[in-house]
Amino acid sequence: RNTLPAPELRFVDWRRTYPDLRVERIVASDVLYESRCLRPVAEFVERHLTPDGFALIVDSFRAPADAFDSVARHCGVSVKTEEQPARPDETPPRPRCRVFTLRRRA
Repeated sequence: RNTLPAPELRFVDWRRTYPDLRVERIVASDVLYESRCLRPVAEFVERHLTPDGFALIVDSFRAPADAFDSVARHCGVSVKTEEQPARPDETPPRPRCRVFTLRRRA
């Protein structure tokens, strides 16, 4: 076990704005499953991330998410995309995925 404190969790609706919410980290998975989800997720990150924070959005190579990097850039965040290979020998097996790291632009 690590010695990190447990993260604060909050369930949100990507389409809403939460005036009291400013966070250093946003972690999400399987939220880019339809094209109509891309802009709300990117806008949510831009609105609620602190200037020095970052978001990790994980996707299992769904076709609609192929456009996420350009949509996110259009919404004012920088994007770095990394592909993670499948690891079938791990327990449990890890599927192939891509990780979008988003940061607010200065």
